[in-house]
Amino acid sequence: MLRTKIILLSLLFSHLSYAQQDITISGFIKDKLTGEVLIGANIWIGDSSIGTSTNEYGHYSLQIPAQKNTIVFSYVGFENFEKEINTIKDLIVDVELSSTSLQEVVVIAQKKIASQGLNQLTIPIQQLASMPSIGGETDIMKALSLFPGISIGQEGTSSLYIRGGTPDQNLILLDGIPVYNASHIGGFFSTFNADAINNIDIIRGGIPAQYGGRLSSVIDITMREGNTEEFKGSIGAGILTSHVLLEGPFKNKKGSYLFASRVSYLGLINLFKEKKTSDNYFDYWLYDINFKTNFNLKKGKLYFSFYNNHDVGDIFSRDQIYAADSLQYLNETDDRIQWGNTTISTRYVLPLTSKIFAKFLLGYTAYQYELDHENEETNYTPLGRITTNDIYNNQSGVKDRIGRIDFDYNVNPKHSLKFGLGATLHRFSTFSSLGETAEYDKQTDHQVTEYFSYLQDKFRFSNALSATVGLRWEAFKVKNKTFQKIEPRISLKYQATKKTAFTASFSNTQQYLHLLQNNGFGLPNDIWLPATENVPPQSAYQLTVGGAFELSDKLNLTTEAYYKKSKNLIEYKTGLDEDIYNQIGDWENLVESGGEGESYGWETLLQKDYGKFKGYFSYTLSWNFRQFDNINLGKKYPFTYDRRHDIAIILRYQLSKKTTLTGSWIYQTGTAVTLPIASAPFPKSFGANTIVTQDGTKIPILSSYYVYDGKNNRRLPAYHRTDIGMEHKRTTKRNNSIIWKFSIYNFFNTRNPSYLDIKGGATIFQVIDGVETLTITNSEIKQVSLFTIIPGIGFEYKF
Repeated sequence: MLRTKIILLSLLFSHLSYAQQDITISGFIKDKLTGEVLIGANIWIGDSSIGTSTNEYGHYSLQIPAQKNTIVFSYVGFENFEKEINTIKDLIVDVELSSTSLQEVVVIAQKKIASQGLNQLTIPIQQLASMPSIGGETDIMKALSLFPGISIGQEGTSSLYIRGGTPDQNLILLDGIPVYNASHIGGFFSTFNADAINNIDIIRGGIPAQYGGRLSSVIDITMREGNTEEFKGSIGAGILTSHVLLEGPFKNKKGSYLFASRVSYLGLINLFKEKKTSDNYFDYWLYDINFKTNFNLKKGKLYFSFYNNHDVGDIFSRDQIYAADSLQYLNETDDRIQWGNTTISTRYVLPLTSKIFAKFLLGYTAYQYELDHENEETNYTPLGRITTNDIYNNQSGVKDRIGRIDFDYNVNPKHSLKFGLGATLHRFSTFSSLGETAEYDKQTDHQVTEYFSYLQDKFRFSNALSATVGLRWEAFKVKNKTFQKIEPRISLKYQATKKTAFTASFSNTQQYLHLLQNNGFGLPNDIWLPATENVPPQSAYQLTVGGAFELSDKLNLTTEAYYKKSKNLIEYKTGLDEDIYNQIGDWENLVESGGEGESYGWETLLQKDYGKFKGYFSYTLSWNFRQFDNINLGKKYPFTYDRRHDIAIILRYQLSKKTTLTGSWIYQTGTAVTLPIASAPFPKSFGANTIVTQDGTKIPILSSYYVYDGKNNRRLPAYHRTDIGMEHKRTTKRNNSIIWKFSIYNFFNTRNPSYLDIKGGATIFQVIDGVETLTITNSEIKQVSLFTIIPGIGFEYKF
């Protein structure tokens, strides 16, 4: 007994002794000019590798020895700030950093390597916004696709495919709330307004335990809080949209607000055009709104965020056939499509102590899609007019109500904890109606509850070696079935030298949602559905290893290799990838489930972030396969977006204080496609049409079908494109800014393939010299290119 007491007292005194050796400094880091918090800013002790970074609210907590220390604060594009601290008590240190001029940007590369993992990319929004794009319209999602391991599925879309995953396997968060559809104009550009964005973190592997519900990645977007010092604003216009931004502090400076909006004027083309008097009519309108406000309370800070986007398209076409100046056939089709997202986030955050930071969130998100289709076909015959009508309405949507609590706890210099719990109430719905009565013939409604909790510990074995270990528990209750799983996450980091770091990670993830959508080009018809007993949740694990190296004062290199295995994937059954609404009540029979995915590859990124000339080189070498029991005879086949090589080169040159030039070159291996190798005739019993030759001979044409030697058996030609841009900025006498942006998308007018059009393959039956002969005509495969050279111009006035 006495021995036990001695041991306990020894542990207690050793803990007290340890505690007396260290103090905690904490606080917020902000932009001195605007008062915006700086997310991911670095804080470290002198020349050591001991440090931390600010969280999504700009807050940090760091334990340092109770002695004289030099603390360094840094952020990309801002001047470093050093502060000497010599105290034996915990201290609150709030810091404001000043932005540098273009010639004075200094970044301590080894500190960046020491403070963030390789799987995570934190990309300055200014860098994304300056990249050339279609029509000069800033597209954050397309800009992200220029980084390793991330690619766009098809040109003209904003869907991201990350390390072998599909778009629905990306968790896209806006101020902590999921966004289910992040595209305008059917994917032509993304819905996120760069004016309203503060920070973007994209996590491709080693996903931390606080994130869950998706297999491939996390794209965590934080909106700006608004200028806390003075009223500011901007207005601008491009080829596709116009935008406005207003921000500023409240009168008592106890908070700030931000309002940003974009609206298109594509519909102005048809403003004075009557739909019914035109053979082809296309009308399109879109908008998105970001609003955010925050209040500094006596204890903590309260945030409110609102986001809404909406797209509406009206497509009308008329097809008429005349014979002898008399109308013989009339077909009129009218499609009206609309979709949009709404997110609401209310958050309360406060430092409970110098070591504990608490976050409380209540949120709501909704995605809604609707299509109204009307087709009237009229044939004028000698017996009279025959008219048929085809009318239907399709709708789908998902609504979530979210609540969660999270804590950051800086226990001591060797341990930093994150833990929390939460719940989401999902509601999935689909509707389909036929006929003019608009009575719903098909309707599904699923209400599902999802729970989670997690614990994560980041600890140091030494100044060089650290680990982050986490466990996440999730439960998903649908009908009478409850799925639950514990997901382990672990990552290791070894800081070999000040200029070299190595990492390794393992993550296990589970996804309880499935997405059904149309394949290829066209307007979206996303249908989100919950996992069921017959179509269970998707799961995956991923292993990564990598290194980061400071090659010189100007060059940084990061490289990673990964292996990912996925299970319980789904795919449409053959011939059932379109018009699924009438069968949606039986959707489980529309898909093949239990599929497996395998992807692996190597990624590298070479960066130069210094001086007038900046740029980076991105390269990805990857393999991506799928396997289903009832597809491709059960054999493994390449996924559609299995691209062996993916290269991007981005260059930026500061020509003068007013003018910046940008350029990019992209190369990608062609996507996999399924092409026939031959066509073969059906038996004569299937019937035949005839053709008449010049001499009047009638030759039967038998029905034929295509023959394939496997799924995704061929590839489109390689894709490559060059974009250039220029930005010219000048300052007015009132110290306002006028910015002109010019861009040329696909500068060399490369005819890249969008898809293949397959025609022909008929089988002709004829008698030659008394012998019955079958002649199979060759199929014609034509490459279709939708996007050629596209110039763009934009104007912005900041006041």
